Amino acid sequence: LLRAAAKSLKAVKICKTAAGKEAAAQMLNKDTGINWHLHGVGIESGEAALDTLKEGSVLAFEPMFSFGPDAFYLEDMILVTAGGHEVLSAGLPYTAKEIAAAMARRGQ
Repeated sequence: LLRAAAKSLKAVKICKTAAGKEAAAQMLNKDTGINWHLHGVGIESGEAALDTLKEGSVLAFEPMFSFGPDAFYLEDMILVTAGGHEVLSAGLPYTAKEIAAAMARRGQ
């Protein structure tokens, strides 16, 4: 957790615009920062949290952050297995650089 906080503080310092610095500072604010959600995934993409985890259950763990009119979501989907869990969303782009590269490959 301390490493993540230090990385986040570094992110504020490297933001090049005032809006970027403000967004990063807001994300780190314990009162207005990222809102973490855990919910079930089934027929609907966003179902209520599960009362009991069992093999075959799928959960989504996502940070939600709003800045001005924009909202950002990055969700990991996790399958509960007999031996523990499997992250179904592993390998998807997370960083801005990875997302930009994926978009460029798709011609967007």
